[in-house]
Amino acid sequence: MMQRPVEYWWAGARSADKRLRDMAVDMVDPVALWHDVQDAMGAAVTAFRTGGNVLDPSSPDRLSGLVDLGTISAGNGKVAWGNAMQALFRAPSRMLMSADEFFKQMNYRMNARGQILRQAREQGITDVAQLQQRLKDQTKWQFAPDGAAANPWALDYARVSTFTNDLGAGTIGQSIQDMATKHPMFRIIMPFVKTPVNIFRFAAERTPVINMATQEWKAAMKSGDPQRVALAKAKAEFGALFWAAGGILAWNKVITGGGPSDPDLRRQLQAAGWQPYSIRVGDRYASSVLRNLVMNSGLALPNSVFTTQPSKVGKPQAAVWSAPT
Repeated sequence: MMQRPVEYWWAGARSADKRLRDMAVDMVDPVALWHDVQDAMGAAVTAFRTGGNVLDPSSPDRLSGLVDLGTISAGNGKVAWGNAMQALFRAPSRMLMSADEFFKQMNYRMNARGQILRQAREQGITDVAQLQQRLKDQTKWQFAPDGAAANPWALDYARVSTFTNDLGAGTIGQSIQDMATKHPMFRIIMPFVKTPVNIFRFAAERTPVINMATQEWKAAMKSGDPQRVALAKAKAEFGALFWAAGGILAWNKVITGGGPSDPDLRRQLQAAGWQPYSIRVGDRYASSVLRNLVMNSGLALPNSVFTTQPSKVGKPQAAVWSAPT
């Protein structure tokens, strides 16, 4: 969640564009973020209870068939019993949707705030009190009466940040998704399409050299828009920083990845105290901490995890890139 504002700031710094730097700072204002958390939590609870998305109700990714928890007891005994069972067995789906709602709300509100204050400054408003009043007046117009998003640019930002943005017509990812839609049995092999594809794209845009082959990079370079170009380059440079940092930490055995595929070697390492996807602190490993943190890309950790393939216990042979997240 914080990674993209940092990229905005770096894009502004590398291109001497104060507007991008100020927008990044506005997006992560701590006081505003605290209010964002409270509002996002309320929306997440509503999404869990009603079984429907609040900010992005028209999203094709929304879950269907979830009953409103407030209407479980409605109807005759059989209907009420069926609703109760559905609520119980589909609780994990509700929790997943609720988490998506929370992070989408956070990113939407952050970006909308940045847009409002940026536009105000471009209009010559510099007084802090006037800026805060403009923000207060404009924020209410960012939402429809039912709580849905009314700012398409902020909504697009939120979708990209939660990996739910459209794959794009004519892309390989969209072709795979269309196949899964037309042939439901394909879901057995690949139950999810959009999110994994978007995660891969997100990592590719931030991987040096590989990023130059992405459609986003090519479109940005051809656009002639200085801000778009600066953002594309900032993504790659920010990613390069974490690739380098992760490689150094992995080589020095400060962080661990998936480890060797050889079961015997893996047992030897674990017998010596080694643990996968962990951070080493002295002679101890913080088990699974690295995996849990990296799975949430909003924490601005490396977009790719490093793993060491040791040739023998305690001696890494090479630092090898693992699957991007």
